[in-house]
Amino acid sequence: MPVTYGYKAIVHQFLSSWSASADVLALAKLEVKLGLIPEGKNMTFKWRGKPLFVRHRTAEEIAREQAVTPASLRDPELDTDRCKRPEWLVVLGVCTHLGQCFTVTAVTIQYSFIEKLTNRNFK
Repeated sequence: MPVTYGYKAIVHQFLSSWSASADVLALAKLEVKLGLIPEGKNMTFKWRGKPLFVRHRTAEEIAREQAVTPASLRDPELDTDRCKRPEWLVVLGVCTHLGQCFTVTAVTIQYSFIEKLTNRNFK
């Protein structure tokens, strides 16, 4: 019976080493005060070391993006499926090139802009 408890302690220690540390868990949380972002503007935040773009879209932007046919997009998905609340667009920037990341500031983030980024060849 004591051997079983010993194995249990070893397995428990091994599995608990897989859990995220406190500093990693702290990086996973981000609170954004949406009321500070005026309509038609966007803000960039850092989340898990990646840029997070939040845009407060205008009615014209929402109508224009909802008029886009999904078949014309690289990742065909309706605007209503991409945005739970149409006035807010949240996009996570991910660098897929080894050591070649880019920074985007003060731009209008729209699906057409994201399409241009995915079609561009970064060297």
